[in-house]
Amino acid sequence: MRPKMYERGGRRIAVWRAVCLLLLMLPSGTLVAEVAVKDVRLWSGLKEAQLFVSLSTVTQWQVFSLTRPDRVVIDVVGGVLTGSLPDSSGFPWLRGIRSGLPKPGVLRLVVDLEHGAEIEARLLPPTGQYGHRLLVSMKSMSEPENTTPVNQPAAYLVVIDPGHGGDDSGATGSRMTREKTIVLKIARRLARMIEFEPGMSHVLTRDKDYYVSLRSRRDLASKHNAMVFVSIHADAFTSQAARGVSVYALSRRGATSVLAARLAKVENAADLAGGIRLRDKPRDVAATMLDMSLDRQIKQSLKLGNAVLSELRGVGPLHSPYVEQAGFMVLKAPQVPSILVESGYITNPVEESRLRSVLYREKIAGAILRGIKAYCRSQPACPLPADRSIHTVQRGESLSLISARYSVTVDQLKLLNGMDNDRILSGQQLRLH
Repeated sequence: MRPKMYERGGRRIAVWRAVCLLLLMLPSGTLVAEVAVKDVRLWSGLKEAQLFVSLSTVTQWQVFSLTRPDRVVIDVVGGVLTGSLPDSSGFPWLRGIRSGLPKPGVLRLVVDLEHGAEIEARLLPPTGQYGHRLLVSMKSMSEPENTTPVNQPAAYLVVIDPGHGGDDSGATGSRMTREKTIVLKIARRLARMIEFEPGMSHVLTRDKDYYVSLRSRRDLASKHNAMVFVSIHADAFTSQAARGVSVYALSRRGATSVLAARLAKVENAADLAGGIRLRDKPRDVAATMLDMSLDRQIKQSLKLGNAVLSELRGVGPLHSPYVEQAGFMVLKAPQVPSILVESGYITNPVEESRLRSVLYREKIAGAILRGIKAYCRSQPACPLPADRSIHTVQRGESLSLISARYSVTVDQLKLLNGMDNDRILSGQQLRLH
């Protein structure tokens, strides 16, 4: 669904509306059935925000943006606010949210913005614990200041993608462990380990509990010219017996058609991901270039996946002994080797308990890191230095973190270095084998 564009007082207004919505034609005093707006939830990241408006039943609505000042307006016919509005403090580019009654029988919610945003709105059908929800997605049109890698300069950039986030909680275990929480913790441990690796840096697609679209996650890797992209998830299945870690790469089947469809929608054949220049190319040439790039990406992704899977074998049982392939949208960044790691089955009670363990999450993160390093070293001109037999402790490191990075147990480290406790000091040198 595309927004209709209007000019009002020199301001360009994008309007998203439900089918047959004619709010402005409602005569004054018209009675409409009340629709309880039971809950309003707001999720925001550096570039994207989502507003979920829970409705007691389907109704007519419209969403549009205004400028001077920038804001997004949501009108709900018959809406009655029965809950409180979310607190927007702490969100990077949202100034606040308020409600009002612009005319009888219409509830208006207004999201005040620091700057302009692209908006998209749709009504979600009931699912799981949620009833009807109006979803308003907002994407910042201003470049955030802190999206650069955290420890520049570095030659080898890893984009780490904790799956789900915000209202999208992913799978849930029997102990109410939520996938979005677990994978963020694993991603943060992996990011922390990379900080201590010479020649490496990282970018997280999200560092808090907020939603990021699949396309934005994927595009971030291309934007930053990432060397690899790793998406982290925790699997779910109808049977609690399903278990094990698995690694996925992109499947060739279906991928080309998705990219071709995306290309067809770009009127001027704008540059797609990974630095492929397509703007002045005929469409058939551009499609061929994308095909070739995607083929190379899949081959390299399989190599990366196998290197990571080899390291994960030492952490716990594998669900599959080989890298599987599927048409994950988040993996479709041309020229960036991309994998999706399922860190275990959160619906399996034993694996749920493991995923709740800090030590197990560190082991998963360490295996992913070692796999990335092994993949890099299998490529020409890898900038990473070889692993050494002596590790110099850096400020902020722990014995368990070092253990996970190098696949050596804490007890082995203590034995090798004559230690009787877990205390280590910055600058201390530790034998690794």
